Amino acid sequence: MSARQYFYNQNSLLTRENWLGPTREVTRFTEYTYDDAGRKITEKNSDDGVTRYQYDNGKLSLVTKLGTEGGLVESQRLTYNADGLLLERTINDTILAQKNRYRDSNLVEEIIYHPTYQKTEWQVFRYKY
Repeated sequence: MSARQYFYNQNSLLTRENWLGPTREVTRFTEYTYDDAGRKITEKNSDDGVTRYQYDNGKLSLVTKLGTEGGLVESQRLTYNADGLLLERTINDTILAQKNRYRDSNLVEEIIYHPTYQKTEWQVFRYKY
């Protein structure tokens, strides 16, 4: 198990995490930036690239992952109902889609669409309260 170092800003938000090797050298890292409301806006990982977070009316609306060379790896769009509950999540414009239905603010149905190499797969989860 490798040791880690953690760094925080004046608002006590994590800004950097270092993984240390046997001689305490940094072997990998993750850096975080935040907006004025304390919401994460970027996550830079030495192994995987950069993830950007965008918000609309205080809710996470878009997550964009860029590889280490800067190319688009994944884009997620999130939409919410009038009560602010997650209604739909779309990855790469349909590679995977998720739709949620609510009753009295309780999640009652989750429908996940995921096309695979062999077939198209639908998963439906229903919940009782």
